Amino acid sequence: QVQVILLHDAPTEASPDSLLEKVIVSVLSGGMAGRLFSEVREKRGLCYSVNAGYAGDRDFGTVAAYVGTTPERAQESLTVLRAELERINTPDGKVTPEEFQRAIVGLKSSLVFSGESTGSRAAAVAGDVRRLGYPRTLEAMAAAVDALTLERVNDYLARRTLGQLTIQTLGPAALTTTH
Repeated sequence: QVQVILLHDAPTEASPDSLLEKVIVSVLSGGMAGRLFSEVREKRGLCYSVNAGYAGDRDFGTVAAYVGTTPERAQESLTVLRAELERINTPDGKVTPEEFQRAIVGLKSSLVFSGESTGSRAAAVAGDVRRLGYPRTLEAMAAAVDALTLERVNDYLARRTLGQLTIQTLGPAALTTTH
């Protein structure tokens, strides 16, 4: 097996762009409807697992994209993964209305479920104080999601860059990072 992780810069949690980044990561990695699943796994059959996630902190933010595959498919998997991460920033890759709606539903669902557990809610409040300096209410977070528009997401994508890339692989052969 080969494990590939590609990390790139993202907004800090305190940035007004962090919620927009979460929408984009949801479009890329929102389950079976996500672009990474569709492009890397379903259309090309390159991997057994592919996903991306956002992590925002007080001083930095990052997106980590992962693909698990076979040695024979590792190079193509990395190439397609990177291409999809870059394509979403292009006019051809902009978020569609359907993708936007799925992402919003996913974000709202996560909020609802995180508010149902006392432990999860306490952890979220503590994380907010660490990353933002203040706790957010569920209502405030839901209102921020409700205020998002497809236009704002695509405007963000038009100015977004991946920044510094870090690629780590674990497998029997070295992979190239050019495509």
